[in-house]
Amino acid sequence: MPKSHSVEFSLYPPSPEIKTIVHLLRKLLNCIDYLPYIYPWDDQRMNVMLTDLVFLVRYQKEQIEGVLCIAESNLYLYPSAFVISRTVLETNILIDYLLEPEDESERIIRYIQYLNSQLDYRKKFDETMSNSDFPQSIKDKSIRNKDSIDNDINNMKESAIHHGISPEKISSKSLPTISKMMDGISPPKRQTNSKIAYYELSKFSHAMRQSIYRYFQTDFEGENPISHWYYPLYNCQHILSSVERLISRFADDKLDQFLKDLPPILSELDATMNAVFKEN
Repeated sequence: MPKSHSVEFSLYPPSPEIKTIVHLLRKLLNCIDYLPYIYPWDDQRMNVMLTDLVFLVRYQKEQIEGVLCIAESNLYLYPSAFVISRTVLETNILIDYLLEPEDESERIIRYIQYLNSQLDYRKKFDETMSNSDFPQSIKDKSIRNKDSIDNDINNMKESAIHHGISPEKISSKSLPTISKMMDGISPPKRQTNSKIAYYELSKFSHAMRQSIYRYFQTDFEGENPISHWYYPLYNCQHILSSVERLISRFADDKLDQFLKDLPPILSELDATMNAVFKEN
């Protein structure tokens, strides 16, 4: 039987090095806060697509802030940061998939796939709800939500046809699996890094056996956990730097200032991350 451990989580408050990394990541967050976006279409329904992408980026930023709050409060709580970081990575892969095609028509088709996936989820949820003993008022609310998504899909399909996309290209297909979406990431090195990070971050989300290995260590209480923070913090760094892809397509005239502010922060962050994690 493994040794039983009674862990005093106050043993490892944040280190100066981790505080520096958190500070720099917050500077990156501030760079992309409140950037106005250009909405290029006269058709309001088409602009909903861009609004969703912008909100997905904001959602990522909130999740990243969660990772940073954990990092600066207690280093032993890194499993929670891993779980949040995997959500951030999945959202980033989705955004990449939606933005990847150069052809605007293909991006619109992928966005409709995204909406189809939401509808599929709602249908499965409603099947469960209909067989449950939840109050009818809750079931009715669920049906209204599904109807709202269905309406959004019909509107986007109508707009897509209006913008010259043939009805044959617009199907009821849903998004591919996260694995298939990662297969489309380019360049190959970035695809490989994303797959490795996804595996590492999944260890805690899926309660894989690696997630409990630390409890088997006889020196668990005396271990310095800084090295375990590499993947959550690297993931935040990678994703914040890749947000430029969305911003450079749709941000307004403040883009020049953003592109000027970003490189010095990334350079300092790279140097700090390399120094901290090579030493650990």
